[in-house]
Amino acid sequence: MAFAFRNQPLKTLYLTFSVLLLLCVRLPFWLIIYALPSNRPRKSWSFSRTMFTRVVQEAVRMIYDVGSFPIPPIPSEIAAKSKAKYIVSVPCLPGSLNVGGILALTQKNGVQTTEVCGYWSGSDGKAVKNVPQRAQEGEKVLYYFHGGGYIMGSADPNLDDAPIAPMLLENTNGLISYVFSLEYRLCAAPPFLPANPFPASLLDAVAGYRYLLEDVGFSPENIVISGISSGGHLAVALALYLLQAQLARLPLPKALLLFSPALDWAGTHDHGDSCAMFRNRNVDVLGPVAESGYTGRALLGSLPADELGRNPYFSPASLKLPHTPGLYKGFPSTCIIGGDAEQILDPMCTFHDLLVTDNGPVGMELLIYPDGNHCFTSSPLFEPQRSQAFADAASWLLHVFQLQLKPFEQKACNVLPRYFDCKS
Repeated sequence: MAFAFRNQPLKTLYLTFSVLLLLCVRLPFWLIIYALPSNRPRKSWSFSRTMFTRVVQEAVRMIYDVGSFPIPPIPSEIAAKSKAKYIVSVPCLPGSLNVGGILALTQKNGVQTTEVCGYWSGSDGKAVKNVPQRAQEGEKVLYYFHGGGYIMGSADPNLDDAPIAPMLLENTNGLISYVFSLEYRLCAAPPFLPANPFPASLLDAVAGYRYLLEDVGFSPENIVISGISSGGHLAVALALYLLQAQLARLPLPKALLLFSPALDWAGTHDHGDSCAMFRNRNVDVLGPVAESGYTGRALLGSLPADELGRNPYFSPASLKLPHTPGLYKGFPSTCIIGGDAEQILDPMCTFHDLLVTDNGPVGMELLIYPDGNHCFTSSPLFEPQRSQAFADAASWLLHVFQLQLKPFEQKACNVLPRYFDCKS
């Protein structure tokens, strides 16, 4: 049961016992048994990768047992209180840009638009000293959403625990001039104080996109939307909204670059022993997240439970989506990067199939790396797969922007299969 030990004194007792158990029993035991590769969850894993994964698994389990999530930042207050030049305010979304199905969800959940903030980084991945006032002709920007299951995490490049931008940009040879990371609103649900149900985060994402287009002056064909984990889901939701709304002020971006995106909050793929959620349970860290269903409830707010699996804004890869031919027709070029040890691998494969069905294979890439678990691109312990993923992502971007004349190909590497059977 999620959050079973959230109240005192059980919380303190549980954490004390769990930490002591980890330090005095589990760690010594793991140090011994994982010294032999044959005892590791995957024989191909290094000792350090195995230990790291085991510790993270325990940490995630403890977090979801006690509900000790970091206090979420309030985006509207950050820019006002900070003197840092790389932080900027993002005006709230004009009502004329909140239309269609999202407007209906906004009204049902009583969500208000609000001012948020964002962080500017340069091509070296470091915070800029001077925020761009107007984009120069040809300048390109990576519009990035952090992960954290919509309940934790920060967009601050100095705090982000999954800093993909520096390594990605390192491989693009100056193609991307800036990274703009949005501090979108995080959500919460009972047993905690409910806050910011969907589409709060999407409204913030649309506001940030409008800011890049109209306030800074980037051309849509020079914008790449990217995100990791739940941030990847938000990137897809934003692109879907832009596609369906067809607003002249908000044209579609050039491309989407998704790292370990969470695309099925309803868990419609998670059935049977052959599903990735089950078969990768010992090598990934998302078990407690999926079992709790907390993010799904927090996103839903006052909406009925079946909305989570039947609405593409919540679960764009759901197996329960009503059959809608051409739902993703016209979607931007999209590259999905994941690992074959991920528990949410199946939805990535399904979403890629949907994109190819509606748009054809050109520009739609699914790059799955052996032995990588959730967000493996954020940890240096997952080499050489991590570096290979960034090199391939950069190569794909160069191809999308037609700076490479030859067709996109993954670079030859013995850790990377050219074709991956999602059902194997």
